[in-house]
This record gives sequence, C-alpha cells and structure tokens, in this order.
Amino acid sequence: CRGLPFTCTTADIVELFAGFDVKEEDVTIGIHASGQFSGSPNGEALVRLGDQETAKRALAQKNMMTLGQRYIEVYLTSEAEQVEFQVPSLSERAEKEEEREGTSLSSRAATCVLRARGLPYSSTAADVAEFFSGYAVEPQNVLITVRLDGRPSGEALIWLPDSATANAARKALHGKKIGKRYVELFPPGPKEVALVLAA
Repeated sequence: CRGLPFTCTTADIVELFAGFDVKEEDVTIGIHASGQFSGSPNGEALVRLGDQETAKRALAQKNMMTLGQRYIEVYLTSEAEQVEFQVPSLSERAEKEEEREGTSLSSRAATCVLRARGLPYSSTAADVAEFFSGYAVEPQNVLITVRLDGRPSGEALIWLPDSATANAARKALHGKKIGKRYVELFPPGPKEVALVLAA
C-alpha cells in the first residue's frame, strides 16, 4: 500500500486491514534507503495476506480508504516487487556510485543498463538475475516493467556494474533463451533511462 502517513506504525496497518487476519509480523514498513531522509519511513508498506483471493478482497474493500487524513492506495504486488521491497532502488544505488565516482547518473544509466525483451510473462527479478549469472546482477538490480493494466510486459531493465560488463553481457546473452523464449538485449532509450531513474 502507498500514501501512508509517515508516522504510521505496523499496528495502524493491522487495524486498517481488520477482518483479513493480518498480524504485525505480516507488515513491512518501507524506508528511504538514501538521501537526507535515509532510514525514515517512505509512506509505503508491504502487507502479506493469507492467499491471493484474500488479497483481492482486501484490494476491493480497502483501496482508497483513509488512514488519518490520507487516502491509502492498495495494490497487488508481484514477486519481484516483494523481493525488492526495502532494498535500495536502482537510482538510489546509482546515486551512491555517482557521489563516490563523480559520474553523471543519467550517463551511467545510458551505458550500464540493458533492456531485455521477450521474457516469459511469469519471469521474476530472480529469474532475470539468474539469466545474467556471471555478470554481477542481483534481483534488486532488475526492474520488471508492466503494462498499464498492471500485467507483465515481457520486458525488464537490468542495471549492470559498468558499461564494459553491460556490453559483454549483451554480446554473450542476446538471443539466448529463458525457458522457451528468446531474449533480446538492447541499450536503453531515453524512456527506459527515465524509468530506471524514477525506480
């Protein structure tokens, strides 16, 4: 869920989801990973429910409910989002590298990110990281993109350690298979760079 008051506690969220058997240990409060607010709540939380049907009922009943004076947006998360929750975002990790090396964040994204196309729709960030095994890619380095309806697009953006590694991975893995599907790898365009920087 998104839009939470920054003072929100796990107990507050349990109360918000009353009737859905949510316990405090089922709630993870999101935090800022870097910047001046590093370590403080970011207004998001991951709430684990018993099963998919329960999650859908909670979405239908609780989306846009209020907590304090704020409307709370409730949405279903993918496995990849669950893995990445509370892990520094692509851009936050790059910001740290930028501070350390004095490089431009956008230029790093343009040379260190690859766009993968043709992924199985069931692919998770962990699946993509495994495909890039040997190129220092972890699940938190993978952004699975979705369509406007929230369904997987079959594409992902992958942040690699440097441009040389990105080029080597592209040459070695372009046209290789994940499952039964051939995966194509491309440099990112301006839209993909902007998407990564916003992640």
